[in-house]
Amino acid sequence: MEDCAIGDDEFDIAAVENAFRICNQERLLLGSYLRSSVSKPLPFYPEPDIKKSHWDHVREEMRWLAGDYIRERKWRYVFSKSHNFTRI
Repeated sequence: MEDCAIGDDEFDIAAVENAFRICNQERLLLGSYLRSSVSKPLPFYPEPDIKKSHWDHVREEMRWLAGDYIRERKWRYVFSKSHNFTRI
């Protein structure tokens, strides 16, 4: 009987220590969660402007030129429909 009692005491101490450790972990996690949701948001630091290189200007001009071709094609289509040229 004595051996069982000593084993039970050791088991009880280990169980209490484990429960205490789990309780502390939950408390720490819950506290950090609550603090993070209540605290101020981090300030916004904009990234510095990057100087344009030659290729940035080329890409910008190519983008404009592609749009210009599309606009001109639409204009020619509308112009031909409105003037209705016929072949002789």
